[in-house]
Amino acid sequence: MSIAPLVRNKEKISYISGKGKAMNFKLTCGESIRIYLRENENTAVRIAAENLVKDLQAALGVTAEMNDDAEMECKSAEIKNQSDEAESQSTEIERQSDEAKSKGVKTGYQCVETECKIILKTGITADTAGAAKLADEKNGYHREGFSIAVSDGRMYITGADRRGTIYGIYDFCESIGVSPWYWWADVPVKQKDAFEIPDGFLKTDYPSVEYRGIFINDEEELENWVKAHMGEDTIGVKTYEHVFELLLRLKANYIWPAMHVNSFNVKRENGALADRVRGKQMLD
Repeated sequence: MSIAPLVRNKEKISYISGKGKAMNFKLTCGESIRIYLRENENTAVRIAAENLVKDLQAALGVTAEMNDDAEMECKSAEIKNQSDEAESQSTEIERQSDEAKSKGVKTGYQCVETECKIILKTGITADTAGAAKLADEKNGYHREGFSIAVSDGRMYITGADRRGTIYGIYDFCESIGVSPWYWWADVPVKQKDAFEIPDGFLKTDYPSVEYRGIFINDEEELENWVKAHMGEDTIGVKTYEHVFELLLRLKANYIWPAMHVNSFNVKRENGALADRVRGKQMLD
């Protein structure tokens, strides 16, 4: 199987793991955090976020809880691109902090009792960190692009669209030690006690090839394996869940389903699953 690469930008920016300043983004074993995403976020993004929760536990021993209650949203301005806005933003945050303290409310990016450390969002705006690098020639943003930024100890994963957000989530999952092949090839999770990224970190990416995916060949052999190991009479939802997850972790967006056994058409729920995990343009 061959997947065309997503990487477009030539600049190489790597994640780090180690010790650093207090305002770096840091996760430690045994820690409990919250992950914020919008209440109306797409189902496909939510599935990826749920896998992020599992990956954080598997790789770092971090317990994460997703939070989509608007009243609990982390209260602060978005990260700004322009450095000359930083001072005014800081002043406004301090003002909000003072008001919150006077009311006995926790300040900063606190979400109730547990700190909100990861913010997931679909929809890039001019204020999104790295927006300029993701801009296209049509005054918009590159399809399936994403930005990963760290500011004041929090990580922001923002996608130009739902698949962009998903790719950003899985890019981070791989960085903490979870291979896209953890299930299909039994690649061990690289466990660690701590993971850290410096304040000011920014990574942006978008596809250089529009369609990236696979054709399932020798599907008769796969069907035999499915019957023996997945408890299905043909290649069904339980199997395709893992197929689709692998493709998204590899930043793919295309699949040519098995046709000889015709399982994709026979099992209509396979198509419904594709809509849920990849969005309605699963075969685009």
